[in-house]
Amino acid sequence: MTMMTTEENAGSDPASPGTHPELLWLPVADLVLEPSYQHRLEGTGRIIVDRIARGFSWACFLAVVVTPGEAGSSR
Repeated sequence: MTMMTTEENAGSDPASPGTHPELLWLPVADLVLEPSYQHRLEGTGRIIVDRIARGFSWACFLAVVVTPGEAGSSR
């Protein structure tokens, strides 16, 4: 996976889309939630998450956007 920093992008053509994204199949076990992004599940939140999980359908699922993390993990 390629990640571009703002320093690498400085001075580049503003009309350029930049580096291209990649479509990869990643093992779910390799994905890590960023702790500062994830909030605590409390009260009705657990019920809502359970309802979403039970009604999950791949037909309604889009690609998950991840970024490279530390030590090869994906966030």
